[in-house]
Amino acid sequence: MEKAKRPDGSHVVTPEVDQQLRLADAALRARRPGVAARAYQALLDAHPESDFPAVHAKLGFVLLGLRRYAEAAPHFAQVLETHPDDVPLLVGLAHDLQRQSSWLAAENHYQRALFLQPGHVQAMLGMGICLRSRGRLEEACGWFERALQVDPGCMDAYHLLSTLRRFTD
Repeated sequence: MEKAKRPDGSHVVTPEVDQQLRLADAALRARRPGVAARAYQALLDAHPESDFPAVHAKLGFVLLGLRRYAEAAPHFAQVLETHPDDVPLLVGLAHDLQRQSSWLAAENHYQRALFLQPGHVQAMLGMGICLRSRGRLEEACGWFERALQVDPGCMDAYHLLSTLRRFTD
C-alpha cells in the first residue's frame, strides 16, 4: 500500500513521527545533541521508505556539531539532491568537507553558495579558510575582507584576517 503523499511528493507525517520529531527537537533545545542525533537516526531507520529531507538536514547539522564529519556528509548530500540551491545546506556540507580536509570539494560548495547568495558571510569565511589551507594566502585575505565589508562586526573575520596578515606582511 502506497503511503499518503503531499503535493510536493513528501510523505504525510503521522502522529507517531511527529512525536519522535518533537522529542529529537527537545533534545536539541536541552543541549543534548547526542540524544537528538540518535532520535533523528532512529526515525530515519524506522521509516526507510519515507523521504524526510528536514530530518536529514537536522541530523547533518547535529553530527557536524558533534564533529562526526564522515557521518554528516551523506545526510547533507541526500538533501541537496532534491534541494540543490539550499544555501545553508551547501555551506554545511562545505564546512563538513573542509573539516575532512577535502579542500577542493569544500571550495566548490562554497562557490555555489556564494553564487546563489553573494553576501553569505559564513561561506566567505569558509572560502577563505579553504584558500588559506591550500597556501593561497592573498586570495584568502580577500575573502575575509569581503566578509568584513558585508558584516563589519564579524569577529571571526577580524581574527582570521589579522592572523593571516601576520604571515603575509
